[in-house]
Amino acid sequence: DRAEVVRLIGEGEDVLKRDDDERTALHLAVIGGHKGLVEELLEVEGAETLVMARDEDCYTCLHFAAQHGNIEMVDMLVPAGGEAILHAKTAMHAWTAHEVAKRAGKAEAAKHIKSLMDAKSASKGGLGSWFKSKVRGSSSSSKGRDV
Repeated sequence: DRAEVVRLIGEGEDVLKRDDDERTALHLAVIGGHKGLVEELLEVEGAETLVMARDEDCYTCLHFAAQHGNIEMVDMLVPAGGEAILHAKTAMHAWTAHEVAKRAGKAEAAKHIKSLMDAKSASKGGLGSWFKSKVRGSSSSSKGRDV
């Protein structure tokens, strides 16, 4: 419940607290597709650390967004995690979020993440305007790209 999360954050609850699978509240919000909760958690101080947190299999929140094909969540998480989150790899197979999306059969998410990775590589100094436009949802530039 979003109101409960807001209340707990306001009371100083540790948002980096982990469950038995080493997942944070942000992992669980992304897995559950709770956009409002994700928005709240991305507003807390230290959100960069929260976004980069890994569970016991080294999955970041972006890996789960990719696995579920949730492009909207991808676009919420990438600005907070930057290039590092795009290249974070899982433990067992060393998969990036792009590879997780491909293997989960989420072709549109895989294509979108690949375009973000390509954009990030192309923008040498920071997020760059092309990268920012990709995160805002312009997907026309990704047509024909290899996923």
